[in-house]
Amino acid sequence: MKANKVEEKQREELTEDEFYKAKLIFNVEPTPEVMMSVRIEEALRDELREFCKMHNIPQQHFIAEAIKEVLSRVKRELEATAPIEDARKQARGEA
Repeated sequence: MKANKVEEKQREELTEDEFYKAKLIFNVEPTPEVMMSVRIEEALRDELREFCKMHNIPQQHFIAEAIKEVLSRVKRELEATAPIEDARKQARGEA
């Protein structure tokens, strides 16, 4: 059990480059990545930077996971409302 805690601590102390190299060590299949640029408020950027630094989370990883989470939630919500929209269209004779 002590060895697991040491491994966890080592993972927490990884730099961003080491984190992505560790993906290969832990047999995580690397996926193709693309560059994406967005404009956000400076205050939001600063808050994100501070949060990630405080919790030792790579910003790129945090942002990618947040996008996945929100996209998944929005898709579920749209799928849940799709039958309602279809029923409305049928009622109006648009279907």
